Amino acid sequence: MGRLGASDSLADLAFPPIYDTCTQGKVLVWDSMRAHISKMVKARCAAKGVQMFVIPGGLTPYVQAGDIGIYKSFKDKLSPIIDSWKKSDAVLYTRGGNP
Repeated sequence: MGRLGASDSLADLAFPPIYDTCTQGKVLVWDSMRAHISKMVKARCAAKGVQMFVIPGGLTPYVQAGDIGIYKSFKDKLSPIIDSWKKSDAVLYTRGGNP
């Protein structure tokens, strides 16, 4: 078994409620977040006969009304707070240099 990454751990927590209600012939539409397109998620969907459609990165706001009408205003207010945190001494970085 391979190493479990942060994305896989998140999918393990979030996926069961979605997966348990899906039956063969259903479709899940995801954005391209790593947890949504992990091998584990693909395998679970394939085993249950659930088809996956992935919205390519950068296109989500154009096809999800919630991103435009609801989340955009939230993200606009939260972005300066996150940017300030990233520039502060409180931020920890991954080996790849990401906060």
